[in-house]
Amino acid sequence: MSMLARMLTVLRTDEARQKAREYIERRTIPIPHAGCRLWLLSTFTRNGYGAACFRGVLISAHVLAFHAWGGTMPNDATLLRHKCDNKWCCEPSHLIPGDEYLNADDACKLFRMRKKLTSEEVREIRSIYGEGGLVTQRDLATQYGVCQRTIQQVVTGNTWLYA
Repeated sequence: MSMLARMLTVLRTDEARQKAREYIERRTIPIPHAGCRLWLLSTFTRNGYGAACFRGVLISAHVLAFHAWGGTMPNDATLLRHKCDNKWCCEPSHLIPGDEYLNADDACKLFRMRKKLTSEEVREIRSIYGEGGLVTQRDLATQYGVCQRTIQQVVTGNTWLYA
């Protein structure tokens, strides 16, 4: 059983969700002007998100908060995105379900992804994309760590004219 599935089993009653909310509130601090509720304890070192251990289940603090306040994940959602762009935020109203593509789009809009492509990468992108649409611009953007708009500019020839 996955970590999330175990957590959802733990949170199946109103009483358990209330205990989880209390757990989150005791371990966070509100940031008035931003509206965030920041996690104060340990983080997962690999990704920097808050690490919560609730009823024996280790889970990302923002995921626990989202479900404790009654959030549900649509079938096509694979992760939670932070509208505030703060990994330590556990404010449920700042958390929205999404996928890696939407998350990458968020990163581009917030200028977190500023990778510059090399001439070789531009040629690869044009070659892959020119093979008949087997790969989307979003897929290429995720693969190369850039915005979808950057890929669009590359494949349409609006940038990198001499690559």
